[in-house]
Amino acid sequence: MNKRGSRTGKRPTNKQSDRDQEYVWLVKPVIDCFERQWNLPVIAIRKQNGGDLHGSDEFGISMDNEDMRVDVLGFNWDAKGRVATKAVEAKLIPNSPARSIDHALGQAINYQVLFDEVYVAVESGGIGAHRESVLSDLGLGWLSVDKSGNVKEQKKPEPRKRFDRNQYNKQVLPRLLPPLVFLKIFRPPIKYGITRHGGIYVAKEPTPKFHIQINAWFDPNSKAPFIRSGIGFNIEHKDTFRAIIKKKPDLPEVSRILKELAFNNYEIALVKVPNPHYRGALDVPIDLTDKTDSKEIFRKIKQVLPQDSGYRPHLAVFKEFLPEGKDIKKDEALQLAGVARTEINPISEYFSGLFI
Repeated sequence: MNKRGSRTGKRPTNKQSDRDQEYVWLVKPVIDCFERQWNLPVIAIRKQNGGDLHGSDEFGISMDNEDMRVDVLGFNWDAKGRVATKAVEAKLIPNSPARSIDHALGQAINYQVLFDEVYVAVESGGIGAHRESVLSDLGLGWLSVDKSGNVKEQKKPEPRKRFDRNQYNKQVLPRLLPPLVFLKIFRPPIKYGITRHGGIYVAKEPTPKFHIQINAWFDPNSKAPFIRSGIGFNIEHKDTFRAIIKKKPDLPEVSRILKELAFNNYEIALVKVPNPHYRGALDVPIDLTDKTDSKEIFRKIKQVLPQDSGYRPHLAVFKEFLPEGKDIKKDEALQLAGVARTEINPISEYFSGLFI
């Protein structure tokens, strides 16, 4: 693929990659269109965070043992309470939207197995009657992006062409429900990540400066007895723990809250995480005599806080969240999240309240 300059039409430097140009010319304008004009939450790679969901991962999928990453994925509830999706495959062969269409077709057709509507996004310009006919036959939509970043829907996609609900329930639904329920229950902005690896985590930070989190996740690689879909509360930064300890928390009150969580079937886990966290590094469990005894928890946290410890502490409370493989709809998902919010609020409000 040839290189192209910025949106001003200037020629690129040698350091500018094809992928960077594809992002500037196509991906970013489509993200902006989905978020601002179509009012959709978006999962996509980003150079700068924005929108209701903050993250920079693309949505990774697997088709016929081949890993793929969707350039832009917009999604939301539909009128029937199901998760509706719009996937985009962007291709940039400068000055040749027709050839760009040709190169986009392979992945776009695969996306139709998993997503309701699929588009190809290319530069503005004619693609010829033959290619327009091919797009119609395949049920693919067509987005054109001009030099000013304006996105035009040249052709609407045919919904659910080649759609496989079993694959959708396995690879898509359990990963898009958490951000949607968090956006509704906890309100934006919501952080997300690890979507390129077949999972997802989402987090709401009531006090962003201290990274105290309410979070949920789906991990396709988890095997029994570990849960695949969880929701809970999370603290894992050294500076945050130091700041909490400096505030002299009411440890009997923290223990009371933890006992209530344990009564509601939440797991309480304390581990130490290698710091820095090199690839493949494993967390080390910290044994607790009583997982609801905050005095013991903070005593063991303090042992990990020195700069030279080589670890950082991670305290988490969590339980199973959304049923796996079930075609769950909006009302049930929001009801489950609402119950979890009620259960998690006391510990979130207590620690967040230390810094208000």
